[in-house]
Amino acid sequence: MLNKSLINCCLLFFVWALFSCNNDPDADVKDISLSLDFVRTDSLMFAASDAIVNGGETDFQKVYETYLRPEKAFFYQWTGIEEMLRGRKISAEMSDTLIARNLGPLLADPHFFHLLDTVREVFPYDYPFEKEILPPLKRLIKYVPDVEIPAFRTHVNGYMPEGDLRSADQMVFLGNYFSFGLHYFLGPELKYYPPNIPQFQKKRFSPEYLNVMMVHEIAEGTVPPVDLTNQPTLLDQMIRLGIKQYFIHQLLPHTPDSLLLLYSSEQMRWADYYEARIYKELSESFYSIDFLVQRDFLTDKPYTTSLALESAPRLGEYLGWKIVSSYMEKKPGETLSDLIERKDYEAIFKAARYKPLSYE
Repeated sequence: MLNKSLINCCLLFFVWALFSCNNDPDADVKDISLSLDFVRTDSLMFAASDAIVNGGETDFQKVYETYLRPEKAFFYQWTGIEEMLRGRKISAEMSDTLIARNLGPLLADPHFFHLLDTVREVFPYDYPFEKEILPPLKRLIKYVPDVEIPAFRTHVNGYMPEGDLRSADQMVFLGNYFSFGLHYFLGPELKYYPPNIPQFQKKRFSPEYLNVMMVHEIAEGTVPPVDLTNQPTLLDQMIRLGIKQYFIHQLLPHTPDSLLLLYSSEQMRWADYYEARIYKELSESFYSIDFLVQRDFLTDKPYTTSLALESAPRLGEYLGWKIVSSYMEKKPGETLSDLIERKDYEAIFKAARYKPLSYE
């Protein structure tokens, strides 16, 4: 006769196993096979810089041949050498010499070596990049089967004093490569960022945004832009951004809405609480083609300038996402690929029959 406590333990294990299986966040893509071409090219840069700064190596060509040449194709594209070769501005024989001359002085800078070392502390060589980026990439294949997945790399650049977020190379798409600029994910309090980058944007410069910013970049390149020649309305811009945000949510379904919308948790609560008021405020300008009106509700800012200081920014995008989500709930037969190709924004708005929630 089986021991009663043994039976209880088995039952508990079975329940735990069943619960774990049912709560696997990536169960929807576990059968999708994807092998990533991923190389920590920033680690090659660190080894090269270490050889110069601490090893006393002065021959930049030798450093390049020893440490960087295995990823020659990436470094060619990242530095622009590939473009010069295509334009026949330099010969193939000159290319390796030129890249060594350009990268050598940067790698020899002790401050740059310190930056590479800081990156290594935040992202040690066993940092699980592939584990983090595989699920959203598998969902991309699930929803857009014809998509081509590029190779993934990492890089580190210096900081330009006059830079802003638009020049911050958090993500660089180089045709064959998608590269993470790890120097812009070192935490919001890092003192080396360009001083004129707004603090609300620096809050996104942390490792938890790696996936988010990658998917934002993918979505921006996947969802067709609004046709600016036809004088788009605020509603057109909102629905297009709503499609983009809905796409982002499908690729990262277990990530908090606040992160995906690039909101703080307080801004997310504010937007959800005042959803009905936001709709009323914006609906009066849905068909406006006024650039200033659109800028107020679509531009990345600390808050919406026409509303309270604690308001969430980019309320047009927030409301567009709500409208598109409502539309997709009512159109279960429409795929994400179908939605991405849609440009009849007003038809989506009308079919959504969106009713904002109100907690006031």
